[in-house]
Amino acid sequence: MTSQQAQSVAQELGDGLLKVQQGSITLLDFIINILKTEHRFNEARQVKRFSEPYNYSYHTEYLAFVVTQESQWKDEHFDAVVDGIKPPLTINAFLIPNWIEYQKQLILPEENKIPTKITLPEMEINDLEDVRRLLDNDTFKNEHNQLASEALSIDLKNQQRKSTAYTYSPIKLEKAANFLGATGYNLLDDSSEEAEKVLKEAAVIYERLAIVRLEDGQKFSAVDNIIMSALLYSLAGYNANAKVLVAKILFHQDIQDSLSSDIPRILLAYLLNCEIIKIQDRLAQFFYQFPQNKLEEIEDLPKEEEEWMYWVSERISSIGDYLTAKVFAYFIHYLRTGNELYKSEIIKLTIAAGKQYATIGNYRSYVLLSSIRRYLENLIENSTQNLVKSNLVDIQGEWKLYLRFLSTLGKFPMMSMWKSQRKALQEGLLEDKSLIIAMPTSAGKTKTVEIAIYRALKNNPDKICAYVVPTRALGLQNKD
Repeated sequence: MTSQQAQSVAQELGDGLLKVQQGSITLLDFIINILKTEHRFNEARQVKRFSEPYNYSYHTEYLAFVVTQESQWKDEHFDAVVDGIKPPLTINAFLIPNWIEYQKQLILPEENKIPTKITLPEMEINDLEDVRRLLDNDTFKNEHNQLASEALSIDLKNQQRKSTAYTYSPIKLEKAANFLGATGYNLLDDSSEEAEKVLKEAAVIYERLAIVRLEDGQKFSAVDNIIMSALLYSLAGYNANAKVLVAKILFHQDIQDSLSSDIPRILLAYLLNCEIIKIQDRLAQFFYQFPQNKLEEIEDLPKEEEEWMYWVSERISSIGDYLTAKVFAYFIHYLRTGNELYKSEIIKLTIAAGKQYATIGNYRSYVLLSSIRRYLENLIENSTQNLVKSNLVDIQGEWKLYLRFLSTLGKFPMMSMWKSQRKALQEGLLEDKSLIIAMPTSAGKTKTVEIAIYRALKNNPDKICAYVVPTRALGLQNKD
């Protein structure tokens, strides 16, 4: 390698590391998920703190070691690299007197190696306390208020927005949203009510960032923010908010076209918008085309290293897409059948798909797959299939067919039951008792009553059910 080549490589590396350092979803999220899979939950919480920039500031340096045999070392190469280096990259020379002996050390048998592992100090982490500390941070509150103001100005088409000197950092706020979302996932198992509040807070930040970025033409970042916001809203129980947000993507043809080849995001967008038919159509299209692009020996393999790596990355990414498509296919099968075996397959496939994306450095998709896994687990746990079955003594063929139709068909398929619907079920919706159910707007009243009507008519086929509504328009809507 010449001095000029060495300097060029160092410059590219420095630029890449700056992008990583300034990005919102980096290796930290990957490390957090790996720690969780190894059941090192407390350590994962400690690492997660690094993604909260308002209370846990930290400094890091990237070290690039030049490893070479002493006899082949040339000072001018090192000087050429160091002269053009910029933070956060630091170059250190690492000279090895005997290269052959060093190589032997690298390939020692496992039994002769001394095991080493980086561990974090024992520390008790209180997730709720971390959340409160962030939400009470004056700098965070100031920056979030500025973001809210700018997003509102865009919604109101206020022309003074461009002349206003906003001083908040979108990257820091996105990191804060990422931190809140990850904490909300942790709290889902322990404190549902607190988890919902935290998830909603993260969703609001993502939504406002998306509004600003769409206006500024940052389409990819905006779409990513919209999808994350919609997913978090849905997990927090604000399904109507999620649908409205996703509609912003699906009703813009140029955005939808750019997403068409992004399997995880387009399928998730359709799911969040309850468009089961479109998911099935996209899956059919994908599985039809995939065998035509399957991994097979080709006559003209790439000869240059860069071309070869690009070729390999494309194929690894396509495997990630294939596994992701299978995740959604299994979820659709679950909605149709209620078969619990699909749940374990979904978990395994999302983990496997995420690893494919991580292998090629696509950590955004890796983190998204982790969120998708959590989202689908939540949908299955609260699915109409699961909850209705658990409240009935015996499920006959007609009930199975009805649950399949209810979960997958219509403009608003009832894939899962919302909190108010679950409450009605717990209070005896499917029992022989009278109930007065009060629900707010868009809380799922019609579907709740529909289930009760189906049970009543199935048990008493010679009877009549009267469904009374306050307006003719509402009656026609329900008829449709």
